[in-house]
Amino acid sequence: MNDNELERFEAHLRSVGPARPPAGFLERLKSETMALVAERRAQTAIAAPPAQPERTTAPELFAWSSWLSLVLRWLVPATAVLVVGGIIWRANLPVGRGPETAGTPVRADDVRIDQQLVSTFDTVELLPSGEPVRFRCREWMDEVVLRDSRRGVEVARRVPRVDVTPVPFETY
Repeated sequence: MNDNELERFEAHLRSVGPARPPAGFLERLKSETMALVAERRAQTAIAAPPAQPERTTAPELFAWSSWLSLVLRWLVPATAVLVVGGIIWRANLPVGRGPETAGTPVRADDVRIDQQLVSTFDTVELLPSGEPVRFRCREWMDEVVLRDSRRGVEVARRVPRVDVTPVPFETY
């Protein structure tokens, strides 16, 4: 079918109304529907309401269970908060051999400070005004080591550092 034939067929279907059902069909449909409605009404009138189970529990048990549910409603989140807080607190405790070293500071008897030149390079950048500026960059590695030989503790820290120095261009 092409588009022209399809449009004519749709126009024909729009003009034709629905067919009438047979007369006996409508009568049977009405009578069967009325019979079903009457049957449903009879079933609901005859059927007894469902029996309520007898309550054998004492009123004190209901008071106890409502109190317990209220306590559990707040106890579970509070316990979770305490557990997380304990984990965070434990993770931030200072490292030592035992409780006697927990709050005492480190008394360093050997301190070593070292700096090491890692690399050096020059670069040129333009200022917002358009003027070029040369920068001399040096990358350093700083290291500090503290040693407490009495307690056997050594603290070492290495930190990278970059020095940037502007160097003017020589103009004649």
